[in-house]
Amino acid sequence: MLVNKSIMPESYNQVNIVSVKEDKPVKTWKGMTRRKKVKFRNDYFQEVTLSILLYEESPLLKQLIYATNGAVSSLVNATNSHDLVGKECVVEVKHTFTGMNIYANVVSIDHIKNYVEVPDEDDEDFEDES
Repeated sequence: MLVNKSIMPESYNQVNIVSVKEDKPVKTWKGMTRRKKVKFRNDYFQEVTLSILLYEESPLLKQLIYATNGAVSSLVNATNSHDLVGKECVVEVKHTFTGMNIYANVVSIDHIKNYVEVPDEDDEDFEDES
């Protein structure tokens, strides 16, 4: 299978968390809100980065904590978010197009246990039951 090594495909991707860093705070409806920049990488070395807003009700923050078995109970107060590095999860990626550019965006994060691997149709071990 050939893959575009520059952009993660628009689908569910099995990934590892490769880094977690502080990001610039942004102004939100909750006032100035801290963020963490989380970088994910799949087996094809394609990467996607997500900037997560750090407030307790943040849907993506809750998803990340669930997907990593609570590796950190809360990134909001965590001083050592490096506990997430190396954790495996699944990210759903959707693409947006602006002019000639394609951007990969993480729209959801889930636990790996909720997914099963399905072989490619080109796979020699794949049997079509139809």
